[in-house]
Amino acid sequence: MNDQLRNSFTFKARKLEKLANALNLFYDNEFNFLCGFRNDFNLYIDNPTGLLKPAIIMSIKKNDNTINLDDINDFIKKERLIKKCIYKNHSLRLILNKRLMCIITMDKTLKQLDHFLNNFTILLQENGYQDCCQNCGAEKTSFRLINEGKFILCDNCYDVAGLLVDNNGISFDKKDGNFNLGIIGAICGAAVGSFFIIIFDQGGFMMSFAGLLMSFCTLKSYKLLATYNSKKGLITCLILMVLVSYHIHRLSWSITLADYYSTTAFIFFVNFIRLMFEGYVNIAYYLLELATLLIFIFIGSSPTIRDVFYNNSGRYTFNIKKE
Repeated sequence: MNDQLRNSFTFKARKLEKLANALNLFYDNEFNFLCGFRNDFNLYIDNPTGLLKPAIIMSIKKNDNTINLDDINDFIKKERLIKKCIYKNHSLRLILNKRLMCIITMDKTLKQLDHFLNNFTILLQENGYQDCCQNCGAEKTSFRLINEGKFILCDNCYDVAGLLVDNNGISFDKKDGNFNLGIIGAICGAAVGSFFIIIFDQGGFMMSFAGLLMSFCTLKSYKLLATYNSKKGLITCLILMVLVSYHIHRLSWSITLADYYSTTAFIFFVNFIRLMFEGYVNIAYYLLELATLLIFIFIGSSPTIRDVFYNNSGRYTFNIKKE
């Protein structure tokens, strides 16, 4: 299994290196991004192998400090590869219509993307736009990688960022990613985890091990759609897993006891608490098994909890506070 995953990652890396060479960009396999320079403009593509469609990110301003995106939007409307553009605080995001892995497999589309980057940056030059620092708007910028965050910064802002990072990274605020989409993924993952709980219990296996699968499916599904873990997302996932595990554990016991007492699982599930205190359920064993299940869920979640709360992992936005 590990060899298959390793081969999959190697295959993607080779494909993305092919894309980077075709676009005259650099591909970083460790931090999963492409960056480069086109017609005097820095640009980068973040998370090119993610489930969501990637974006080409630049930092631009006009010489007279007046921004009118009509000329850019008119150009974008004619491009099939670009879904939409978003401009905020010098940062321009061009969201692609296709995933990069699809673009790589089609030479025609790959040439179209290269042609678009060239024409688009020429358009920016002709309309008075120039490359700038995404924090202060200064010229003479470079692509920067800070604490896994990707930025286009001038030397001064980069130096200040380095000082702030050395002082516990106070200049970085963690994004929640796409929280709503992540919750949908977490619900789907919890549903898959619930299936494992039922299968383990009804199959005579130790149910608590299904807690590890529950945490893996839920947290991985959240991150897959939300792109980045956040404290709010993690806490929501933990609450979701506890609630789902409690009810699925109760349902599994109801199925078993209904068969033993020759009744329906629905009646047992609805009246479970009352029947438990009436002696139809071994309370000590039931609570012990439930507690063990929840403990294994938290054990499975511990790496993510450590990353989010202690290692400051996640996506960051650069924010230097000006006096």
